[in-house]
Amino acid sequence: MERVIIFLALIGLASSMSIKFNSCESSRGKSTASNISLIIEPCTAEPCKLIKGQSSSIAVHFTPANVAKTLAVSVHAKIASFWVPYSIDKPDACKDSGLTCPLAAGTEADYEYSLKVSTAYPSISLPLEWKITDDTGASPVCVVFPIVVTSSAASMYEEETLALIP
Repeated sequence: MERVIIFLALIGLASSMSIKFNSCESSRGKSTASNISLIIEPCTAEPCKLIKGQSSSIAVHFTPANVAKTLAVSVHAKIASFWVPYSIDKPDACKDSGLTCPLAAGTEADYEYSLKVSTAYPSISLPLEWKITDDTGASPVCVVFPIVVTSSAASMYEEETLALIP
């Protein structure tokens, strides 16, 4: 039984990864927090592939530099040279996201969000901007990372399968 639990835990770890990200463009906000890390699930290789009709989750670990009484989330996708807003159903980061506001300065925090990838989305590769803004207008977190929206789970695990073939 113990081996089964360990195996299942390893499978869960294999389907998510800490990904590389860039800070937002200076005109769009600069992260004021430190120790920022970003995990996407499922994701086994960068850029992360989001499968239409399935759910993906994002987890952001950060240490805010300032007290935050409230936190709002905004998400944008860059299409051509335009940042297009992406509507999310839980824009209040202080509710249902693992955070409890107010956040204390210098205290580690973990934000989590799960999103359903619509089947109506086109298959496309693009940068996604994830921004958390506090009550002063500052952005403890403002990160940009590449994603691929695809209709096939097979393409998601293609690299892993090829790596297993001797």
